Amino acid sequence: MALEDFEKELMREDLYAYLSIEPTATVEEINKAYRHKARIWHPDKQKDPENRERHRVLFEKAGKVKNFLLDVTKRGKYDQKLRAKSFNHAERQRKDVKRRAMMEKLEEEEERKFKKRKREIDNERARKEQIQRIQEETRRRMEEADKENVLKHEENYRQINTTLRLKWNKNTIQYEEEDLRRIMELSGKIETILCKPEKGEAIVAYERIPSAKNSYTQLKGHTIYDFDIEWVYKPNEEANIVEDDVNDLEDFDSLENDVLSMMMNA
Repeated sequence: MALEDFEKELMREDLYAYLSIEPTATVEEINKAYRHKARIWHPDKQKDPENRERHRVLFEKAGKVKNFLLDVTKRGKYDQKLRAKSFNHAERQRKDVKRRAMMEKLEEEEERKFKKRKREIDNERARKEQIQRIQEETRRRMEEADKENVLKHEENYRQINTTLRLKWNKNTIQYEEEDLRRIMELSGKIETILCKPEKGEAIVAYERIPSAKNSYTQLKGHTIYDFDIEWVYKPNEEANIVEDDVNDLEDFDSLENDVLSMMMNA
């Protein structure tokens, strides 16, 4: 290899590291480092031919490095290039640090956005689940209320259509509860009889609607018994209740209260 080419190659290497010295080393320190390396790499100390050749190359290169560094002009150019290389390396490191910092900041921002979005999704899911629970609970309560209203409707409808009023002339005839029960039970089973002989009145409540209707049909206008029979509610009121299907619950409560009041005050 020509000397010029070899020196160009040296310019690309770390010569101070080759001699294990600092870039600020003095001439004496350079010579001292060379002598130390020469003792280590001297080929005459190697018996093995392969090791001798390898050490010869190292030994000769150490001498050339020493001479190169002792040349003020060459060392000046080398140091200038080394400083530029060091500056470039430091600049790359600075940029790398800056780039890593930016990447970490971007990653933190993405992580923050991800967590925020996850919280929003979780909150939205929780909100929907809560709405669903409320809807289900509302639907359940409405179904229970509907069932309760149907039962109440059926009970009120049954009470309205199973309750009859009897009236007779207390001055000419006397009916006791047992007398009326014997007569009225011919049409069906009776739930309640409220008899007021001193007033000549009685309220009869059947357990079933057909029994009450049958009793009304059989006894209405019957001459063998000296009493008049009527529905607790007038026929047109009963018809309206059946036709309208008793949709107004407040009217139902009113009807129920009226029936109970009439039965208690009879």
